Amino acid sequence: MSQTITQTEYRDVLSRMDQVVAKVDELATLMREYFVAANANSLPDGIKPITKDDEWFWSEEWQKKEREADEAEARGDFVEFDNPKDAIAYLQS
Repeated sequence: MSQTITQTEYRDVLSRMDQVVAKVDELATLMREYFVAANANSLPDGIKPITKDDEWFWSEEWQKKEREADEAEARGDFVEFDNPKDAIAYLQS
């Protein structure tokens, strides 16, 4: 048996899902920070803790942009260039 919902209810569900995703991202950030702090002296070879200089990359805002870029790449929504001159010309057009 299927149930019909209104557009308002649908938007509410999407909004709540966005809130859940934001909380999961926040929790992942906290867990990563805890892991680094708790294991800074026992990280596997080649793995280094996140430094103050690298914190920007792990911010929620930047990670959102990284996910958007990954999604765009998966859709094929990007342009490749053979050299920097062509890339600059594209950006200026």
